[in-house]
Amino acid sequence: MNIYSFVFLILLLRILRELSYLTKVSKIPTEEFLNLLKRTDAPFVVVNKLKLAIFGKKYMYLVNHKGFIFQTLVKSPLELPDSVDFIEKRVSNF
Repeated sequence: MNIYSFVFLILLLRILRELSYLTKVSKIPTEEFLNLLKRTDAPFVVVNKLKLAIFGKKYMYLVNHKGFIFQTLVKSPLELPDSVDFIEKRVSNF
Protein backbone atom coordinates (compact mmCIF):
# COMPACT_ATOMS: atom_id res chain seq x y z
CA MET A 1 0.00 0.00 0.00
CA ASN A 2 1.52 3.31 -1.02
CA ILE A 3 1.23 6.53 0.98
CA TYR A 4 -1.60 7.93 -1.19
CA SER A 5 -3.74 4.84 -0.68
CA PHE A 6 -3.11 5.00 3.04
CA VAL A 7 -4.05 8.69 3.24
CA PHE A 8 -7.18 8.06 1.15
CA LEU A 9 -8.15 5.18 3.43
CA ILE A 10 -7.70 7.28 6.57
CA LEU A 11 -9.75 10.12 5.09
CA LEU A 12 -12.48 7.71 3.95
CA LEU A 13 -12.69 6.12 7.39
CA ARG A 14 -12.86 9.53 9.08
CA ILE A 15 -15.61 10.66 6.72
CA LEU A 16 -17.59 7.47 7.32
CA ARG A 17 -17.15 7.88 11.08
CA GLU A 18 -18.37 11.48 10.93
CA LEU A 19 -21.30 10.48 8.74
CA SER A 20 -22.25 7.78 11.20
CA TYR A 21 -22.93 10.51 13.75
CA LEU A 22 -25.20 12.36 11.34
CA THR A 23 -26.99 9.48 9.67
CA LYS A 24 -27.47 5.77 10.05
CA VAL A 25 -26.06 3.33 7.52
CA SER A 26 -28.72 0.70 6.91
CA LYS A 27 -27.64 -2.78 5.88
CA ILE A 28 -30.06 -4.29 3.40
CA PRO A 29 -30.15 -7.55 1.38
CA THR A 30 -28.59 -7.52 -2.07
CA GLU A 31 -31.92 -7.90 -3.89
CA GLU A 32 -33.35 -4.85 -2.12
CA PHE A 33 -30.17 -2.89 -2.86
CA LEU A 34 -30.46 -3.62 -6.59
CA ASN A 35 -34.17 -2.70 -6.57
CA LEU A 36 -33.28 0.56 -4.82
CA LEU A 37 -30.77 1.36 -7.56
CA LYS A 38 -33.45 0.85 -10.21
CA ARG A 39 -35.83 3.25 -8.42
CA THR A 40 -33.21 5.98 -7.84
CA ASP A 41 -32.61 8.71 -10.44
CA ALA A 42 -28.91 8.79 -11.38
CA PRO A 43 -27.58 6.75 -8.43
CA PHE A 44 -23.94 7.08 -7.36
CA VAL A 45 -22.46 3.99 -5.71
CA VAL A 46 -19.25 3.62 -3.72
CA VAL A 47 -17.74 0.15 -4.13
CA ASN A 48 -15.18 -0.99 -1.56
CA LYS A 49 -13.22 -4.15 -2.28
CA LEU A 50 -12.42 -5.50 1.16
CA LYS A 51 -9.60 -7.98 1.59
CA LEU A 52 -10.24 -9.58 4.95
CA ALA A 53 -7.47 -11.75 6.35
CA ILE A 54 -9.76 -14.43 7.75
CA PHE A 55 -12.84 -14.19 5.54
CA GLY A 56 -11.27 -13.53 2.13
CA LYS A 57 -12.61 -10.95 -0.33
CA LYS A 58 -15.88 -9.10 0.14
CA TYR A 59 -17.47 -6.27 -1.80
CA MET A 60 -19.26 -3.50 0.08
CA TYR A 61 -21.66 -1.29 -1.89
CA LEU A 62 -22.97 2.03 -0.52
CA VAL A 63 -25.63 4.30 -2.03
CA ASN A 64 -27.39 7.44 -0.81
CA HIS A 65 -31.18 7.50 -1.24
CA LYS A 66 -33.36 10.31 0.14
CA GLY A 67 -30.78 11.24 2.77
CA PHE A 68 -30.17 7.71 4.00
CA ILE A 69 -27.13 5.55 3.24
CA PHE A 70 -27.81 1.93 2.31
CA GLN A 71 -25.18 -0.81 2.31
CA THR A 72 -24.94 -4.36 1.08
CA LEU A 73 -22.03 -6.78 1.48
CA VAL A 74 -21.44 -9.59 -1.04
CA LYS A 75 -18.78 -12.17 -1.85
CA SER A 76 -18.68 -11.49 -5.61
CA PRO A 77 -19.09 -8.29 -7.67
CA LEU A 78 -22.62 -7.14 -8.52
CA GLU A 79 -23.94 -6.49 -12.00
CA LEU A 80 -24.90 -2.83 -11.67
CA PRO A 81 -27.46 -1.26 -14.03
CA ASP A 82 -26.07 0.95 -16.82
CA SER A 83 -27.57 4.08 -15.26
CA VAL A 84 -25.37 3.73 -12.14
CA ASP A 85 -22.25 5.86 -11.69
CA PHE A 86 -19.74 4.35 -9.30
CA ILE A 87 -16.28 4.69 -7.83
CA GLU A 88 -14.15 1.76 -6.69
CA LYS A 89 -11.67 1.61 -3.87
CA ARG A 90 -9.82 -1.42 -2.54
CA VAL A 91 -9.46 -1.46 1.23
CA SER A 92 -7.22 -4.10 2.79
CA ASN A 93 -5.77 -5.23 6.09
CA PHE A 94 -8.95 -5.33 8.15
